[in-house]
Amino acid sequence: MTEITAALVSALVDEHLPQFAGLAVVPVEPQGWDNRTFRLGDDLVVRLPSADGYSSGIEKEDRVLPLLAGRLPVALPEVVASVGPSVQFGRPWTVRRWLPGTTPDRLDELDLVALADDLGSTLRALREVPATEGPWAGQHTHHRGVHPSVYGADVQACLVLPQFADVAAAAREVWLEGMDRGWSGEPVGFPGDVAVGNMLIVDGAAERPDRLRPVRCR
Repeated sequence: MTEITAALVSALVDEHLPQFAGLAVVPVEPQGWDNRTFRLGDDLVVRLPSADGYSSGIEKEDRVLPLLAGRLPVALPEVVASVGPSVQFGRPWTVRRWLPGTTPDRLDELDLVALADDLGSTLRALREVPATEGPWAGQHTHHRGVHPSVYGADVQACLVLPQFADVAAAAREVWLEGMDRGWSGEPVGFPGDVAVGNMLIVDGAAERPDRLRPVRCR
């Protein structure tokens, strides 16, 4: 797979989205793990999966973000365009509206109580969105939200390794007990990667984060 560079993104935009041709393409720092992100002009951002295994996540985001629009007490990226795989780049990619802000880990001062309150309100609101409209958990969520039995083969393979011999019996007991557990309520939506690098804070964050803005939805 071709290295994801600003030059590649410019070429992809010129070919597939000529209405945005000629806009400056600038890498966003710091970059994420699953995707590579580039500013496109002043108001847009391009996200491209960094490996084939992350392609389904991009497609899932483009489907879910419009469903969540206006239903959460935070701003979400607006999907502007979804582009499928091509000869130049063999994975789907997306263009979204740019959201300004700073991730909490890059702020010198932060009201953690206010941050927790805003984040909690957002997570509660997310659970109230009808889950029937969204996708079921699976490969696109890296199995977050799936019953842990999906990892059964991996666990069994690890339990027989010599370096785990001293803890294998106890670990197997814990694993088997976990197999009897599972979510029994109605399906609900939830984020699979609530981390400081996946949210933005704007508007006086040093005194109080008036608005949390999740960068991505999992």
